[in-house]
Amino acid sequence: KIKKYNSAHLFEPNGQGLRQRYDKAHLVLFGEYVPFQYNSRLRWLYDWLNGISPWGVGPDGEPYEYSLARGEGFKLLSMDAPNQGGQTYRFGTPICYEGVMPYACRLFVGQGGSIKQADFLVNISNDGWFGHSAEHQQHLVASVFRAVENRVGVARAVNTGVSGFVDPIGRLYGLVTDGDRLVGPGVVGYSVQTVRTCGRLTAYTRLGDWFAMVCCGLAGLMMAESVAARLWRKARLATGRVESEAVDV
Repeated sequence: KIKKYNSAHLFEPNGQGLRQRYDKAHLVLFGEYVPFQYNSRLRWLYDWLNGISPWGVGPDGEPYEYSLARGEGFKLLSMDAPNQGGQTYRFGTPICYEGVMPYACRLFVGQGGSIKQADFLVNISNDGWFGHSAEHQQHLVASVFRAVENRVGVARAVNTGVSGFVDPIGRLYGLVTDGDRLVGPGVVGYSVQTVRTCGRLTAYTRLGDWFAMVCCGLAGLMMAESVAARLWRKARLATGRVESEAVDV
């Protein structure tokens, strides 16, 4: 069976020959795939879900399988800089909503190790799904968080959205605009800028979401203690073991 991917391709400067390719590893549920496609026991559930999705029926009215295959890991691409003595730069290419996922960009940058592997990120996306809503700016802001979390520069090339650059400390620059407009009908153009890099490996790149998980765990314990204390008090009141309190005025 033929597998389809959402991929980023890197070509030689002369435009000839497929040099490298990254297949998107974090797919969007129902937007890019329907679950249970390869589960023989739950294939019936996949067929039903695929049939009720907006893209699960072809022009001829027959079922259409639009689901994409998931890539094998967050592969890095590399390029040489002739004007810098042939220095090699490695970069990740988060596709569309991969740029919103902290874990995905973290794995691009650190590859799960303790050494910084990627020099920068290139976020490519088709934001035409958003129409002319505020989601374009929101998607741009997500790249600011990813840049700061991992101390990497980000270049964005976005169809109908906001294209531009983010430096490793989250500052926007080189945005494609039409006068004062970032997005909207007729906003077309390009921007050529230097992608800024940083050699620092952040705690988040090394350790991931442990701090957030600890905070969630502590919050869960406090909620559980509050509920348990309330239930315990109600139980004691029901058995008459709690004496009423008198307050002198």
